[in-house]
Amino acid sequence: MSTLELGVRAAVVEDADGIARVAASDGTQTRTEILPLIRTELEEIASGKLHRYTCVAEVDGTIVGYGRCAGDDTFTKGFPQLPDGWYLSGVLVLPSSRRRGVGRALTQHRMEWLRERTEIVYFLTSETNVPSVALHSEFGFVEIQRGIPPKTGDTRGIPRCLFRARFSDS
Repeated sequence: MSTLELGVRAAVVEDADGIARVAASDGTQTRTEILPLIRTELEEIASGKLHRYTCVAEVDGTIVGYGRCAGDDTFTKGFPQLPDGWYLSGVLVLPSSRRRGVGRALTQHRMEWLRERTEIVYFLTSETNVPSVALHSEFGFVEIQRGIPPKTGDTRGIPRCLFRARFSDS
C-alpha cells in the first residue's frame, strides 16, 4: 500500500459496517455484536448529540482503519483526576494494513480536525503501550501524569499515563 492509495476522511453513518469489520478484527466482539453500537454512535455524532469525531482510512474504497476523538466525558468518566477536554481515543487498523502508515495518517487527520476546535488535546494510554506513545510523541504529545489507576471494572489492571499536546499557533 503506497501513501497515494490511502485516504482519510470523516466517517458517516453509512461507514458503520466497514468500521464494525475493522473493530471485530481484534477478536473481542463480532461484527454483528458491535455494528449496532457503531451505527448508533455515528448517528448521534451526526445529530450533534455526541461531542465526538470519527474518521476512516480507506484503500481503494475499503475501510482499513478508523480513529476517534471525544470532547465529552468519555474519558473523564471513571477517572476523576483527568482534566476535561478533547481526547484522542482508539485507532484500530486491520491486521493486513498495519505498519503501513495508516495509524499515523488517522492521527494526523484527527489532530488537524482538532486544531480548529481546541488549543489542547489529551491522550490516555497504558504505561506499557510503547508503540502508541512513540507515535503520539511525533505529534507533540508529552507525558504529564503517570500511574493513573485503571478505570473501575478494567480487569487488566495496568496503570495509565496521560499525555498532552498544545497547538502552538492557537
